[in-house]
Amino acid sequence: MSESRAPGSPKTFRLSLDAWAVAAAFVLALLVRSGVLKHVPW
Repeated sequence: MSESRAPGSPKTFRLSLDAWAVAAAFVLALLVRSGVLKHVPW
């Protein structure tokens, strides 16, 4: 399968907003579980 990209445009690594939200949630969960963050103020 080919991607419809303009010729000569640089390849950029982009994540969707959902992927960023999931990644941020995993990082925060890891920080809380490891004890780096003692209290999450929400």
